[in-house]
Amino acid sequence: AAAAVPTYRWQAATPPDLKALFDERRQERAQRR
Repeated sequence: AAAAVPTYRWQAATPPDLKALFDERRQERAQRR
């Protein structure tokens, strides 16, 4: 569900540090492909 939320809304509703952690995990997934 969270992945379906538009990025700009996610940024607005999420603290920068938490967003950074989420971005790191997303990048790791992209590299595993």
